[in-house]
Amino acid sequence: MSKSMKILLAAAMFAALLMMVLLFLNFREMQKEAGSLNAQLNESRASWEKTAEEKEALQKELKVIRDNLKEAELTLKEAEKRSEELKKDIETLRQEIEALKVNPPAAE
Repeated sequence: MSKSMKILLAAAMFAALLMMVLLFLNFREMQKEAGSLNAQLNESRASWEKTAEEKEALQKELKVIRDNLKEAELTLKEAEKRSEELKKDIETLRQEIEALKVNPPAAE
């Protein structure tokens, strides 16, 4: 093998070695970036899971509030109905009192 061929072969080997080092360094940098992205993804997942849990808790709380509101509305309707009945009873009693004032019962 000629000297120039040996030099060319050595240069090619050196270039290949240099390329391997550069590719390895690039690979390491990409691994770091992938690790960072995985960490961000995990943080994001944790945040979404927490948000989902909070949403579920708030939905349960909203259901309880709506149920309580329905119960309160029913109670209010019943109270209004009872109030109307009591007003009628009061009016009936007033009329009876007025009638008694006009025609008092005979004393025994």
